[in-house]
Amino acid sequence: NGNTNGNGLDNNSKNNSQTDPNETDATGLKTQITKAAFDNAEIGDRFRLNQIYFEFNSSELLTISNIQLDSLYNILSEKPSLRIEIRGHTDNIGSEGYNKKLSVERAASVYNYLLEKGIPKTRMKYRGFGPNVPVADNNTEQGRELNRRVEIFIVEI
Repeated sequence: NGNTNGNGLDNNSKNNSQTDPNETDATGLKTQITKAAFDNAEIGDRFRLNQIYFEFNSSELLTISNIQLDSLYNILSEKPSLRIEIRGHTDNIGSEGYNKKLSVERAASVYNYLLEKGIPKTRMKYRGFGPNVPVADNNTEQGRELNRRVEIFIVEI
C-alpha cells in the first residue's frame, strides 16, 4: 500500500529550497528523502518513504516507486559511511502472521532494489514488524494508512 503525503513528487527535488530537510509528518517521522535531510540526520533517525507503492497485498514494487528509491540510492552512493535498516510495517487488518510476513517482504523489496543498484549488503539490513509498531490509531482508516509504511532507520553515519 502506498500513499503520498500531499507534497506529490516534489519531495525528490534536490533544489527545492522551500522544503525543510527536517520536516516530519504527524507521527514524527522525517519525510524528506533528500541529501539535505540526510546531511542533518543522526543515528536513530527514522525516515518514512512516502512515495513507494506496492501491488495490493503484495511486496511487488510499482515502477512509480523508483523515483524515491533512486533518490535514496543517490544519497547512499554519496555517503559511503551511511548504514541503514529498512523497516516494514503494516496495519492490524488481517492475521498477525500474514502482516509480519508482508512487512518483511516489503522491506526486502526495498533492500533488493538498492542492492541491485549497487549498494553493498554490508551497509543495509531489513526487518519487518507487521502491526506491532503502530504510529497511529488502527481503529481509523487514517491511522491504518499511517501505520502501513516502510521506514529508513539510520544505523551509522
